[in-house]
Formats: sequence, C-alpha cells, structure tokens
Amino acid sequence: MQPSPSAARRRMLRRIALGAAIPHDGRVPGEYPELDLRSEDLMSNVSTKELQDNLVAELKNWQKAEGTAANQMEKLGKATDHPIIKLVADVIHADSLRHAKVQQLVIDSIEKGTLSLSPDDLGKVWGLIDEHIKTEQHMVADVRKALDSMRGRKMVVQQYLLEYLLFDEEKHDLLLEKLEGIKGGMYPYG
Repeated sequence: MQPSPSAARRRMLRRIALGAAIPHDGRVPGEYPELDLRSEDLMSNVSTKELQDNLVAELKNWQKAEGTAANQMEKLGKATDHPIIKLVADVIHADSLRHAKVQQLVIDSIEKGTLSLSPDDLGKVWGLIDEHIKTEQHMVADVRKALDSMRGRKMVVQQYLLEYLLFDEEKHDLLLEKLEGIKGGMYPYG
C-alpha cells in the first residue's frame, strides 16, 4: 500500500524544514505546487526539539567549515608578502574565527539553556552603545565622503579597501541598530 499523497507531502515538508534539499528536476523554487513551500505546513509538522537538534548539527558542520576557511586564509596570509592579499586573508581569517564563536553561542543557547537579555543588561551599557553608534555614523559618513572624492580617479586599490571599510562599518551599524530594536521591544518608551 502506497502512502497517501498528503502523507508523502508531509514527509517531504518535514525533510525540507529539517534542512533537506528540495528535489531538483529543473524547476525553480516556487514552481513546486505539490509542496506549497509558502505554507505553514512546512513548520507545523516539525517539533521545536527537532528543529533545535537539526540546527545544532548544522551549526557544528558550519563551525568545521569556518575552521577550514580560517586555516586556508592563515596559509594564504603566510604564503604572500603582498600587503593587499595578506590583509584580505587576515580579514577573512578573523571573520571565520568570529563566525565560529557566534555559532558556538547559538549552540550553547540551545544545549545549555536559552540566552536572555534583560532591560537591565542593556540599560547598564546603553550609554556606551549609543556613543559608539554615533561614532560609527561619523565613520560611515567619512568613508562615503572619501569614496565620493575618488570617483573617476582610477584609485582602484584605495577604493577597494575603503569600500570594504564602508561595508564593515555598515555591518556594525546594523548590529547595533538590531540591538536597539531589541531594547525598543523591551522598553515601551524605547
């Protein structure tokens, strides 16, 4: 006896929710009416425990990949004397190590207990965070001004490095903005 189409669909949705690849037959995502990936069914058939277990396993795999990436960039940095290549290798190496730390914190939050962030935690340091947000905003403005002044000047290497700085400063700004959003969600008066 073959399982009903709805039972097969539920199993497929469960597999996808747990990270399995969508079967590829030439169609693009969104062209799977039999799966209806926009459906709430995708998550409703998977327990929180299953999702957490899958996430921990996936994060541990990502950590291994980050370790490999860090080692590769460390080797690249040692293999060259060119300052740009060495800098790029050092930046990616440091990012890979930092990513592994973030992944470990997510793993720990699942395996050892939920992380909490109280209004008091943020309140104690918000003045310093707010000060840094203003500093970041000034740095972003300065980098944008410098980039604008370079347009059409064929300063390709300098532009490359400053664009990296702009991207990184904007990333910091986003991290702090999201933290401010958490604070706003805790305090009705923001």
